[in-house]
Amino acid sequence: RMEMSSLTSVSLMIGSSNLCSVFFSVAVQVNKKAEPGATVTLPCRAPSSTNIIVVEWSRPELETEYVFMFRDGRSVPEHQHPSFQNRVDLNDRQMKDGDVSIKLKNVTSNDTGTYECRVFQRRTNHRKRANLKTERISTIYLDVHQSGESLEARLCRNQLM
Repeated sequence: RMEMSSLTSVSLMIGSSNLCSVFFSVAVQVNKKAEPGATVTLPCRAPSSTNIIVVEWSRPELETEYVFMFRDGRSVPEHQHPSFQNRVDLNDRQMKDGDVSIKLKNVTSNDTGTYECRVFQRRTNHRKRANLKTERISTIYLDVHQSGESLEARLCRNQLM
């Protein structure tokens, strides 16, 4: 398990008024292993469960489609990659204590790869200026393989696909 921490802020300016601030925080990188057919929990936690408006789980290679998206109190299947449909849900739909982890069911070797979690929270400050905030990005590398299978065998199998 490797942990990183950084915070970058980007403010959008039009004229002299600051309209929106977006914060990106890279907090945790986790490596997980699973056997085919298992259900895996991919962890992600927002600093709080207050004002969470969007939870996005993605894989970089999927481009415009998501592993899972939760917005306005419901999952959004319209932009979900077909291979993840009916296999992914929030670990806790109430997102208690900011838990936005997902459960991925019936994993296969095709699920091996990098997963990213982004949480968007709406905040307002004393001037009632709206801030869209991306709190904590978790990056998880999932490795799905039969126990006892060597790294060389997995690499060979993946190149043959």
